Amino acid sequence: MRTRIKCDKTLFQMMLIFDVILVAGSVAYAAMANIIDAIYPLGRLSAEEGMERLDFFMARDNVLAVTIWVYLIGQVLCGCIVMWKKLQVISAKSCFAYYASQLLIAFVCTAPFALMSERSIYDYIQPVLSIAGNLALIILIFYFSFKTKTRINKITEAK
Repeated sequence: MRTRIKCDKTLFQMMLIFDVILVAGSVAYAAMANIIDAIYPLGRLSAEEGMERLDFFMARDNVLAVTIWVYLIGQVLCGCIVMWKKLQVISAKSCFAYYASQLLIAFVCTAPFALMSERSIYDYIQPVLSIAGNLALIILIFYFSFKTKTRINKITEAK
């Protein structure tokens, strides 16, 4: 019998906050890339302009790094809260669907900027690619920890 998690209001709000951080960071990253391309177009740049372009790219990458770390730490924190509150097992399908929707949202936020630019699409979907591997690892860790917790609970209840 599959049980569902009772999602309390605080946990839901935390997850929503981290989702907003992901969206805001993805949009900021793509917008910064687009602005950099508009101000410093590829082509003949002086050495000084080239250095300024690189500085702006480093700032853009720092925004992405902070966004990803805050988002991933938040997702781990939410998963730990679920385990600490002794909530029930999450099905693998619902866990996968949640994180797939997160990746889709990040992609939808950056796709319009990618379509407006002449640069490669990879520069704009980097937030999605950066998060995808980490989310897969988080899914596996929490799924197996929930399964282990359920088995331990069944063993202790049987004694």
